[in-house]
Parts: sequence; structure tokens; C-alpha cells
Amino acid sequence: MGAVFVRYSDGGTPDRVIDVLDLLPNESAEAGLRRIFAARTKKSVASKCKLVPYEEPSPRPDVKRYTFVPKVRPPLHPDEVPDPPCGPWGDAPDGIQYFEVHPAARKVLFVRAGQDEPLFDEQTLRLFTPAK
Repeated sequence: MGAVFVRYSDGGTPDRVIDVLDLLPNESAEAGLRRIFAARTKKSVASKCKLVPYEEPSPRPDVKRYTFVPKVRPPLHPDEVPDPPCGPWGDAPDGIQYFEVHPAARKVLFVRAGQDEPLFDEQTLRLFTPAK
């Protein structure tokens, strides 16, 4: 697994903004996303979540975005931001994060764009298949 980090000018440890995750041989992207999510999420949380297309589709028609949301939406309280109901690898109520699937790639991305304008252009990320 590879990753891209950002280090903000106010110091501190770098924040992970993109994870590059491997698919298994002959594994579909959707099956791989479910496997990756289940491996990184408490079983009691993961069992209550489902894979869905991300609400804001990619501007590139060949790239698909997905997230994990609760099978049953919990009630929202207007004055508080809840914890992510599907854990850190699921939908985030106070930020933008999603899985991204590129055609013919044997890897997927987990993108954490953040709350505001990201410091990187998440609209143009590319995964390339190496030439043989």
C-alpha cells in the first residue's frame, strides 16, 4: 500500500490524504472495496454499512467513486457533527472522502479531500497500468 501525505505549514505530523490499495488477482473493484473496508473497520460497525456510489460523481466518466454509508441512517442532531457512522473508511459527515476506481487498474484509491478546498487537485488523480 502506498500513500500521499500533506504537511501543513503550522507543523505537526503529516496527514494522510490518499491511500493506494491493491486489489487481489481477478477481484472486482466492488468486491475489493468491500474487503478493504471490512479489514479496516470494526466488524460491529462494518456489518451495519453498505457500499454505494459517492454522492458527487467523478467529473471523469471512466472513473467511479464509492463510499460506505449506514444501511439505516441514524438520526441527526442539528447542533453537533456526529462521528462517521461507518468509521474512518466510510462516509464522513464533516468532510469529503471516498474510494476511487480507475479502469483497468489493479489498485484503488481512498481519497481524503477534507472539509474545504483540498491542497491538491483530487479531480485529476490517475492510476496507470504499467506497460508489459
